Formats: sequence, structure tokens, C-alpha cells
Amino acid sequence: MNRLILIGNGFDLAHGMKTSYRDFINDFWNKRVEIVKEAKGWTRNNPIGYEDDFISIKNLRPTVSHGNNNDTGYKWFMNNDDFEKKEPYCTNPDNYNFTVKNSFFKKLSNNLELENWVDIETEYYNALLKIVDIQDKTLQNEEIIKLNKEFHDITIELNKYIYKEYRKSTDRSGKVRFDTTDMYRYIHHQIFSQIKLDELQSGVVINEDAQTPKKMFFLTFNYTHTHCYYSGHMNSDFPCIYIHGEVVEDLDKLNNRIPIIFGYGDDISDDYKRIESLNDNKFFENIKSFKYSENGNYKNLLQFINSDKFQIYIMGHSCGLSDRTLLNTLFNHNNCVSIKIFYHKRADNYNNILMNISRCFNQNVSMRDKVVSKALSVPLTT
Repeated sequence: MNRLILIGNGFDLAHGMKTSYRDFINDFWNKRVEIVKEAKGWTRNNPIGYEDDFISIKNLRPTVSHGNNNDTGYKWFMNNDDFEKKEPYCTNPDNYNFTVKNSFFKKLSNNLELENWVDIETEYYNALLKIVDIQDKTLQNEEIIKLNKEFHDITIELNKYIYKEYRKSTDRSGKVRFDTTDMYRYIHHQIFSQIKLDELQSGVVINEDAQTPKKMFFLTFNYTHTHCYYSGHMNSDFPCIYIHGEVVEDLDKLNNRIPIIFGYGDDISDDYKRIESLNDNKFFENIKSFKYSENGNYKNLLQFINSDKFQIYIMGHSCGLSDRTLLNTLFNHNNCVSIKIFYHKRADNYNNILMNISRCFNQNVSMRDKVVSKALSVPLTT
């Protein structure tokens, strides 16, 4: 029996890496607040401005530097009397004091303020579907080009941010520093634990005595490294695939590494058929299944799951629709005999993950047969 360990963003978060989309967006806006507050050289009679690929500020005055509200991040801009409140009353965009040039990023920021949570990849797909519904082909073409450009700019910023956070957690050799803590020992034990009969579906026959997995395979959906959990264990290295690539300091200098794959991964829904019917490849630019073909990682994964029966351990992955196509392939595979969820202990998100898993199955009967019950599952952390 083999074991496939799925590593998601919750795994990074459990180890103190601030790599969630919320962390990314908040950091972006907090940095812009600092830039505005620290700007020098202006007076009331000599206003200046600031501009980058995402925002434009004009007629910056000293009152902005001091700030007129106690908010932080995006909310600081939204509640600043010198900025957003003037925008709705301007008839000429050139007169706006503050403009978010990347409209998709503005939507993400607004959603985060409203719900304190956002899924960038899902929001991209929703925006894509709205463009599909546009009847005017000229406008439709303009909107998809604009959305893809804005999404590309966000991808570059996300790479920069996660690389910065990742480097905070690494030593000089580039390996993640995980102290020998109770949490490390706990997760390490869970990953390499023996196969248990009561975690497998009844039709699987293995030796009655518990046994360690014959082979283990790590499939990480993160862009960061977690070498210490699988390198050198039992005098052997276990394969680890970074299915979505790896963060780098500079995307223009990859040095044969795979750039991060960021987009949407559900090409089995009815909505996807609507995209296919357009016969326009611009709508496929950020669909993950096309990106997987750019390297051999996906085929290496298929070789593993085709080689023998396997268990799946889910550690820190929500199993949402943005990875539905890949998860569908794994969960419905004839060699997949069980799926064990390592849920968040404090938030207790076992049921939420289970519901997301159900959307990746072709038949709910098979899902109920394969998923290990909560009574036999354990939290990701102690």
C-alpha cells in the first residue's frame, strides 16, 4: 500500500508562514499606506503624486501624510477624506485623487473588507464567466484582455510576497527552519505512521499486522518548500512534486525552475463548456490543466497513482473547486482506497473540507466509502 500526502496552504499557515490571500492583500495595502505617509517634499501649495501598476494618487497634500483616520491597509484609503470620497463625484477620471487602476484587485480588496476572506482563483473564474456572457464581441475581447493582464500583474505581486514570507522561514541553504517542536514531531509521526485497517475501505486486503507504506509521494499545492518532513527519512528521499511551481526571487530569472501556476482548475463543470464554445484561447490562459502540460510533474503523479493501491492524506488543503480537476482524478481513481482529512483543530473545518471533497467525486456513494470518518481523523496540529 502506498500513501499520497496532499499539502495545501493550511500547512504553511500552521507553521507560521503568512501566505494566505488575505495576508497578501493586506500586506500590499499596508505598504502603500507607508509609501503615502512617508512621502516627502510636498506642501499644500505644492501637491505631489504616486503611481504604480495598481494605484494612482494625484494632488497628494500634507493632510494625507498625517492621516485623518485610524484605519490600516485598504480601509485607510477608502475612509480617507482626501481619496475615495471624492471619486464618485468626479466626472473626469483625470481629476480623481485616488484610483485603483487594477479593477480586479479592487474587487478582491472590497470582498476581503466585506467578508474577511477571499479566494483569488475562484474570483478570477467568476469574472471570466461574466465576460463570457457579454454579447458584444468587441467589448468581450477588450474585457478578457484586461482581466488577464490584471491577473498577470497580481500573480507577479503574489510571487514577490510569498517569496519574501518564505525567506523569513528559511536558513542560509534555503531549507525551511522548523524547530524540533511538539508540532513538528506530531506531524512527522502522522505522515510516516503505519497503515491502519480501520482507515481503509472494507474491500482492501492487506496484512492484518499494521505496516508502513511501501512508497510515499508528496503532492504540494504550495509554492514553498518543506524539505524536513520528507528528505532523508529512513535513508531514502520521497518524491515531492510542486504541482503549482515554486516561488522565485525574480520571475525573469527562473534558472530552469517552474514558474508559479496560478489560475483556476475546474474544467469539468457545465460553465466550462460555455468557455470552450467561444473558441477563443484567451479564455484558457489561466486554466491550470493547460499549465500542467508544460512539465512532467503531472505525468509523474499519474505514474505513482497507477502503480499500486494508495491512501490519501490531506494536510492543509481545502479541496476547493479551484483544484477540482486534479482532485477528481485522484479521488475517483480505482487505486484510491481511502482519504484521511487532517482538519484545523480550533476552527474544526472537517465538515467543510468533506463537503468540498464531495464536489470532486463522480458518485457520492464512492465518496462515503473512501473518506475516513471524523472519529478516525486527527487535527493537523496538536
